[in-house]
Amino acid sequence: MASCAALSLGMSAPILNATARMPATAAQDTNSKNAEADAELHKAITKAGNDRAALARNLKDYLQRFPDAPRKANVYQALVEACQQLRDAACELEYAERLIAVQPDNSDMMMLAVTMLQERGDDASLTRAAGYVTRVLDRIEKASPADKPPQQSIAEWRGHQDRMRTGLYALRANVEKAQHNYDAAVKDLKLSYSLHPNGVAAIMLGEIAETRGDPNAAISEYLLAFVLPEEGDAGNVDRHEVRLKLGNVWRQVHGSEKGLGQEILATYDLSTRSPNLRRKPRKRIRRKICSAGTRTRRMFSTLSFAARTAAHWRSRRPEGKWSRSASGPPGAVRAEWSNRSSIKWPRATRAIPKLNSLRSTPTRTAPSCRPSSHVRNGTCQSPTRTVSMGC
Repeated sequence: MASCAALSLGMSAPILNATARMPATAAQDTNSKNAEADAELHKAITKAGNDRAALARNLKDYLQRFPDAPRKANVYQALVEACQQLRDAACELEYAERLIAVQPDNSDMMMLAVTMLQERGDDASLTRAAGYVTRVLDRIEKASPADKPPQQSIAEWRGHQDRMRTGLYALRANVEKAQHNYDAAVKDLKLSYSLHPNGVAAIMLGEIAETRGDPNAAISEYLLAFVLPEEGDAGNVDRHEVRLKLGNVWRQVHGSEKGLGQEILATYDLSTRSPNLRRKPRKRIRRKICSAGTRTRRMFSTLSFAARTAAHWRSRRPEGKWSRSASGPPGAVRAEWSNRSSIKWPRATRAIPKLNSLRSTPTRTAPSCRPSSHVRNGTCQSPTRTVSMGC
């Protein structure tokens, strides 16, 4: 039994030693393979020299020989740049998407892929393009201020995030518009415009409204696109192209371009006062009508007050004392009007009493006369002239 145990121990010792040496051997093999791959990559780059076509060909051969090379991502990046310089769109898109698969957070490469997929224009390419834009948007919206650079303030970081979201919403809306998914496109365009008013969102909203057969909405959006700056966070706008679209739709609705200049000026004034306020002509016209009605009611109220005031003073005039042709201050006696040139007429503002005084006849108080004068019939009498008390 002891010999069997010794034999078993003797046989197991080499196996244990071999097992202990396995990780070191695997690491050495990996290092050797990596070194070999690096050497071959160096040869492929050196042989190509300044020839971009030879570089792309050598790198493709290198990836076939070393599909799991440690610097595979760098090789994909180099192939994308080489194919871009060679104007090989298919090669550029292929290795861009391979790089995205290796580096899922590479936003720059996803944006490059979106541009090339939009140029293709088929449904599958547009679906992939919308997916890439959505991934970038999700990444930006989930970012927190803790991820900002230390030299950047929170306000600057948030402004940069909003500008990127403005462009990305407009980009995704452009892809959705190409897919004829107008509801989703309108939603994204309104989000883009709410973050930063831009002509790109406005002109696409106008095109969608024109496609849906709503020329009035298309005119409103084209007006905004025409008066907003040509350069923005979502891209650049050709104002001449917007002018042509606006003129065509305006002529369809109004028959000519009469009144278009006034609308452009009104839209410009509205955009400068409040850029985030979207133009709503019908509501604005209703507000003008309401304000005019308010002014009319106030005018009639003022006229009614003046009429009541005149009736009040006519009721206070002594009957049979003076006729309508002999006008004068209320309450004056005809006999006291012998010298009209000496009478000082009261100002119109003093002649109108307060509204509360119309409800009852006001009580007239005797004036305070000079020592040499005396009061008679409500006036201060002096030996030389007659002066009315006034109102």
